[in-house]
Amino acid sequence: MNTLSKKACSLAVIALAFGAASAQAAQVNFTLTGSVIYADSPNLFDLVGGDTVSVTGLFDDAVLSGGTGTVSFASGSGNSFTVTAGNLTFNEADDISGGVYPTLVLNAGQFEDFNFLADIGIFGYFDSQLGYFDGDDDAFGLVSGTWTELSVTPVPEASTYAMMLAGLGLVGFMGAARRKSLLAT
Repeated sequence: MNTLSKKACSLAVIALAFGAASAQAAQVNFTLTGSVIYADSPNLFDLVGGDTVSVTGLFDDAVLSGGTGTVSFASGSGNSFTVTAGNLTFNEADDISGGVYPTLVLNAGQFEDFNFLADIGIFGYFDSQLGYFDGDDDAFGLVSGTWTELSVTPVPEASTYAMMLAGLGLVGFMGAARRKSLLAT
């Protein structure tokens, strides 16, 4: 291996190691799905038994220790979500609990609780806590169910992509240098 190839290989290893070592807390996408167990007919949500209710969003996992902790979606947290319950959608700004919620609680990476409370009209609400959700529209059309599955996926950081591209570029230089040395002989 010629000197240029050795230097490029060393730089690639150092760059990739630095990129991997600098990763700490990261943004993660999450999806929480639930199943409707009971639904009055009709209801404003337009849900029936067996339908899916979901929460999708993004949060910074810096507050988690070993996948355990409480993620706050309070104003200014930088974390966000959207609840889709049939015809209705809500987000973290719709929470009316006075700063206590909304939160997502994890225990060893497993779903434990999602706390959220939103108004619907004058008397209606959508509420989530203790592993279940329920809602009541203004016409007293009730809906209830349980959260069944949480999926969490890391969002790759831009610096990770940059390090990968730099590494691939250095590998390309190594290949070009090797080809040049083979052609020279």
